[in-house]
Amino acid sequence: MGSADSTRTAAAYKSSALQEQPRITDLIPQAGWLIFLLFVSGAAAISGLLLAYDRLEPAAQPRFAIFDLTHSGSLAHWLAACLLALVAAVAGICHCLRRHKLTDYHGRYRIWRWTAGLALLASVAATTQWHAVAGQELARAAAWNLPHQNLLGWLVPTVLVLTTIAIRLAVEMRASRIATLSLYLALACYAVVVGSLLWPPTALAKAHAVMATSGSLLAGHLLLLLSFTWYARYIILEMQGLAGCPKSKRSPRRAAHHHGRHITTHNHYAHPSPPPPKRQSDVDPQPATRRNQQLVEEAEHEAERLERQEHRAQRKKRDRRRHQMEPEEPTPVSAPHKKLTKAERKRLRKLKAQQREAA
Repeated sequence: MGSADSTRTAAAYKSSALQEQPRITDLIPQAGWLIFLLFVSGAAAISGLLLAYDRLEPAAQPRFAIFDLTHSGSLAHWLAACLLALVAAVAGICHCLRRHKLTDYHGRYRIWRWTAGLALLASVAATTQWHAVAGQELARAAAWNLPHQNLLGWLVPTVLVLTTIAIRLAVEMRASRIATLSLYLALACYAVVVGSLLWPPTALAKAHAVMATSGSLLAGHLLLLLSFTWYARYIILEMQGLAGCPKSKRSPRRAAHHHGRHITTHNHYAHPSPPPPKRQSDVDPQPATRRNQQLVEEAEHEAERLERQEHRAQRKKRDRRRHQMEPEEPTPVSAPHKKLTKAERKRLRKLKAQQREAA
């Protein structure tokens, strides 16, 4: 009964259903222009929220409270929570990809696990403000008598942890220039937020100061998402052996013509193009990089060379042993040249004369 049910269930799906499922790498855009398009869309959303706060004046009109940048339930805080949740998701993808790197002997990929967890906590704090409550309790337990002690209660630990994580991430992402630059810009935005919290800008109006602080915070989240997404794309290209490859400056038509002429000049017969790679699921092994394939081929060639060398040495050894076991044959000694006597020479001349007469 159970086998019949399992057969019926298996028949309801194709045999390649698991192989055709999307992988986690499909969640990262491979085209650079698409990542920048998403960044521009996020920047437009942030600009729209700032413009709505400036024009609608939600603090004076309660019906527009959803656009109030200082309210924990406003659209700005929910946008920050969504951006940080996406940052946590992309950091998790980077962790899943980076842990397969063969040259990471010290396990530096674990920084992405910590980054994903902290980004998730920050996403929750954007709407619940639990960090402010934790800062008050910490300041009360430490019995601080400092100005802004409730603010310093959560700001100081946050800055210390963020600085440590940022240094590790900067070292991790130094191979990708765009990702590193975006990370530095995000840290600059966060520095502006910290400075505005500790030293409020008195030269600006209150509404403009709130817009500067909230805009810098949202811009930092967006730049951090751009940095992580671009680095995840770099990891995928590195796994495929395409990271750092210079692009050709020829047009597609000229490049195709040059490629065809190169094949005609060097090869008399055209080779069929390889079939496209099949889709793999997350349970399938990741394809080996080009460098790994070269190392495997070199190891195989070296093993074959050593095997041939050992076989040749054993054959020489057997031949030498067989030659030592065989008895030596006596070499024939040619008889010394004997000088003919006078009678023998006379008889030889007579025999030659008879042969000439007979001929």
